[in-house]
This record gives sequence, C-alpha cells and structure tokens, in this order.
Amino acid sequence: MTINWVWATIAITAIAGIGIYCIVSRRNMFRMLMGFTILTKAVTLAFVIGGRLWGNPGLGQSLAIIVIVIEAAVTAVGMSMIVNIYRHYGAVDTSQVRRLRG
Repeated sequence: MTINWVWATIAITAIAGIGIYCIVSRRNMFRMLMGFTILTKAVTLAFVIGGRLWGNPGLGQSLAIIVIVIEAAVTAVGMSMIVNIYRHYGAVDTSQVRRLRG
C-alpha cells in the first residue's frame, strides 16, 4: 500500500490547524489543553507518515512512541494544574483568572 504524500500533508495540516484553532480561540483552559493534545497528534502522524515515505517506518514509529509518552506526561501535568486552578479560583476560564499574573 502506498501513501500519497499530498493527502498525508493535507491531513497533517488539517489536524494541526484544528489544534492551533482550539488553542488560540478558546479561553477555557481544558479546551486549550485538548487543542494542544490534538496538535501533538498531528506531530505523531507526521512522524509515522514521514518514516513510511522515507522508507524507514521503524524510525517514524519509534519517534511517534516517544512523542506519545511525552504528550501523556504533559497532559497529566496540565490537567493537574487545571484542577488545582479550579479548586483555588473556582474557574478555568482564562479571562476570569486574573490573579495569576505576576
């Protein structure tokens, strides 16, 4: 099975665009974190497809596993920070949490 690099690039760009849109347009911290997760899914897909297109799928898959592990750790830390902010301030909206400015 061959992968058309044009369609792969379009898919990666679309997924990354959705992730960036979620990060930029939302004020809810949870939705911003989900946008970051979607963005890292696009990076993971780029590694897998790039490895396949360059003839070394093992390298792309191993890099994708590393990205998935790092993404899980960052998401867990981000969720814990959001939960602590919600407990302390009672809101997860960035416009309502003004006391975080230093």
